[in-house]
Amino acid sequence: MPILPRPYPDEIVGSILLRGRRHLGLALKPFLTWVFQSRHGRSSCSFVLGPSLARVSSLCGLEPRELLVHHTVFPYIVAFLPAAQVERLERKLLLPQPRNPRSTAALAQNVLSSSPYRRYCPTCAREDQERYGETYWHRAHQLPAITLCTEHRTPLVQTSIRLAVTSSKAELSLPPPSGTAHQPAEASTAKALALLDSTARVLQKPLETVVNWCAQYQHMARVAGFVHPSGDLATGRLAEALFHYYGSEALAELQCEMNLASTQTWPALLLRPGNKQPTSVVRHVLLDAFLRSHQDDKPQHVVPRKRKYPTRDYVALDQLAATRLRSLLADVTAQGRRVTMSHLLHEIGIRSAYLHGSERFPRCHELLESFKRSDLSERQLGGREYWRRRLPSRWGLASSKRRRT
Repeated sequence: MPILPRPYPDEIVGSILLRGRRHLGLALKPFLTWVFQSRHGRSSCSFVLGPSLARVSSLCGLEPRELLVHHTVFPYIVAFLPAAQVERLERKLLLPQPRNPRSTAALAQNVLSSSPYRRYCPTCAREDQERYGETYWHRAHQLPAITLCTEHRTPLVQTSIRLAVTSSKAELSLPPPSGTAHQPAEASTAKALALLDSTARVLQKPLETVVNWCAQYQHMARVAGFVHPSGDLATGRLAEALFHYYGSEALAELQCEMNLASTQTWPALLLRPGNKQPTSVVRHVLLDAFLRSHQDDKPQHVVPRKRKYPTRDYVALDQLAATRLRSLLADVTAQGRRVTMSHLLHEIGIRSAYLHGSERFPRCHELLESFKRSDLSERQLGGREYWRRRLPSRWGLASSKRRRT
């Protein structure tokens, strides 16, 4: 027979424990010590994930996995992790006696760092009071970036009660049953609804379903028009548009700041298939909501590729360089010193351009080929007149001695 109350729809695990303590009329520390069978006493527990779900589920009359999937933030936390890692974390959390409670707290930080305080919907609280005779904390209301009720689409009320743990007297309270529902502000409704829908998709995704979210983001970015004329994704322009869409203040509150001067912004990293850097779930939600809200934008955000250098007039450049080269070769000949072709190209200022496309410099190319066969070339590969006279047989010439005989 269940000892703790059976969970209500979408009730978070911490709320189940709060109602159980109230029903049994126990103080917090003896109640938690009994629930988790702690030898040294227990005065706090995680509100969003729970330290021993197997024990709590047995006291509620639920299967452990049902409690994990429907009454904790676990599906939200692991939505973008590899399937093998999700399975490993699931087995770990459903152990009768978890070995390391700190690992549970580390997982919960994915939610708590961006959503530090509890929230509730006044309309939901009033309806819960009428339907069940008491109120409770809804799981969907506590997720990051959520400002509207999932059912009524009205703004949530943020309390001053910490979401992380249940340890103090103020943290033992349930949502007030009476309150006035707020009407949504028109300016923020579309954006808030987009975030609400994206979060709902994350929370409702089955644990065993594997989604190539990077390919999805790339496709939506292309449809939204964040593409260079070359076909590459304009990730810098996308990051800048996302930054202005949400605003620096909202991104800072969600721990999602970015430096637009960098090419390694988190929206750009999420669009790279080879990126293995872990990131918070709320960043996926922000990017998904932003891209979905820009699918039908007109005109599209086509970004021309910025040229590092202006287009050159290679005909005029070749003519100018050839004039300089003739003058330089005349000086070298008068001095009787040998130089390299690289030195000549550097002196006339076209070394890099010539090495990357000698066909664009026909006049210079003709002069340089003649230079390489002369005695002025320091690194002669063959054909120089000096060596032709000294080793005539190498070039198929008869020696002067044989011609005399």
